[in-house]
Amino acid sequence: MKRLHIFLLAIAAMAFLAAGCVKNDLPYPTVVAEITAFEVSGQTSCNIDRTNRTVAVVVDDTQDIEELKVVKVVVSNDATVEPAFGSTINLASPVKVVLSTYQDYEWTISAKQVIERYINAQNQIGAAEFDEQQKIAKIYVVKNQDLSNITIKSIKLGQKGSVISPDPATVHDFSSPVKFDVVFNGKTTVWTVAVEHSDVEIITGAVNPWAKFLMVEGEFQEGSGTPTFEYRKSSDVAWTKLPASEVKVEGGKFSAVITNLLPDTKYVVRSVINDLVGQEKEFTTEALSVIPNLNFDTWKKGSEYGDATMTDSQKRSWYANADLTTDNYWWDSANQGANTMSEMNPIRPETGTVLRGSAARIGSTLIWGIYVPGSMWVGKYIKTTAAGGCELSMGKPFTSRPASIKGYMRYLPGIVDKAEDPYTDRLGKPDTCYIYAVLADWDEPFIANTSDKIYIDLQNNPGIIALAYMEEARTLNEYTEFEMKFEYRSTTRKPKYITFFASPSKLCNYNTGCATSELYLDELEMTYADKN
Repeated sequence: MKRLHIFLLAIAAMAFLAAGCVKNDLPYPTVVAEITAFEVSGQTSCNIDRTNRTVAVVVDDTQDIEELKVVKVVVSNDATVEPAFGSTINLASPVKVVLSTYQDYEWTISAKQVIERYINAQNQIGAAEFDEQQKIAKIYVVKNQDLSNITIKSIKLGQKGSVISPDPATVHDFSSPVKFDVVFNGKTTVWTVAVEHSDVEIITGAVNPWAKFLMVEGEFQEGSGTPTFEYRKSSDVAWTKLPASEVKVEGGKFSAVITNLLPDTKYVVRSVINDLVGQEKEFTTEALSVIPNLNFDTWKKGSEYGDATMTDSQKRSWYANADLTTDNYWWDSANQGANTMSEMNPIRPETGTVLRGSAARIGSTLIWGIYVPGSMWVGKYIKTTAAGGCELSMGKPFTSRPASIKGYMRYLPGIVDKAEDPYTDRLGKPDTCYIYAVLADWDEPFIANTSDKIYIDLQNNPGIIALAYMEEARTLNEYTEFEMKFEYRSTTRKPKYITFFASPSKLCNYNTGCATSELYLDELEMTYADKN
């Protein structure tokens, strides 16, 4: 045994010496460096394009775009960044940075600032027009309005908090264009305001069609009568007049909600007052779109799809999809990670205790004594990361605006026996499940990463238009009806994506929960409101 030990040491020494005198021609491994999260002050949206290596942010009008505070930057694979990010960044023009691992990757960061501008004057018709490049604003007033005696009721030409000089309240003669200095953060921009007579006396304004109703606005000469709207199907001839009692009038503006419309149907609407008729505007109501397989009756194991390119883990996994084409791949789960070594499938079809057909059983599991939280979502499992976590794509294209998601749930919580800071106080307490759905106007699905703790911030993510959320701590041995109503943060923004997420452990993102907790979902559906 001693001779064997000496022999092995000699072999190791020879290998070490050889390594020191033989040229190493092995190439460096390819380690891609990416920006996975980026946030600056006042940011309302962020689009990270990994293919083109760009970050495009939109910031609100409270910020100085030349001096934006850097809130968060996350890069993959411990990449270095040159030039390094400081506490602030100037995004008046695009900024290029190089991320380095074994290779260099150039990324471009750009920003767009949306500044709300408006002018409201007495006897104005329609909204003000703004030429951002020439810095010219134009408003229209009724034909009999004296241009040398204009009253500006409210005005905003620059960022929030900017100061306009001279004071618009003291300027009345607009028989020729007037120049105003707009000062923000010590910088001055000169805007020219012109006033002209309008050829029309009533305007059909913005239309905002939902699935079963329309939100519509109009403008008219204040005091000239009682305005309302008329509407019809595009294929019809006769108009339906909205009762004046259903129209809200504020100064020279009016608005209404037209109900009892058919989904996915073309209509025409116009404003009317006395014998005057505004321009006609055609619109199409939204479709009653739904997430496929919300009743969870369709399931297949990966091996059933006949895809030879699948990994063993994918073949072992259950999927709640008819197939895995791009159009039909809506549901995914933590199964791929749990099934790496053997078939575990903590998320699988339930055929025993159900309302109809099958249900979704969502659970967690233990692998080598390690707690692996279970979850199911609308999106796609991208990969298992080197750090033992996973990367997820969350969201599928969706442009309708539902009112709620409802259905039936059954919940069997265990006692929390796995916890991480700052939630160790949950140990020994009953688990809590949670479910949420998000409508967002992201430009691409949200990429979550459990290793880097990158998740959707349900409260502060600027792309979220509406959120439906619920949690449950009670033991529900029988299926119990529930409904999550979407709370809309904006009624004018339209979604581009939807995601749905469910887990038997509310704190699963922080490895806190119980591997025996089980959440069952069955016969879910989406509802649409008849009015705002």
